[in-house]
Amino acid sequence: PKTLLPYALSLNPGLPMHIQQLLIKQETERRAQQQSQPTPTPIAN
Repeated sequence: PKTLLPYALSLNPGLPMHIQQLLIKQETERRAQQQSQPTPTPIAN
């Protein structure tokens, strides 16, 4: 999604590509959960 572009660009460019893709995937899932839940819940790392 284009909405993730700013997030993707904010990642450390020194990170390996597979790490960046993993972080983007996690962020995608986190945003999907936020949209389905009216009350945002903190996610423990």
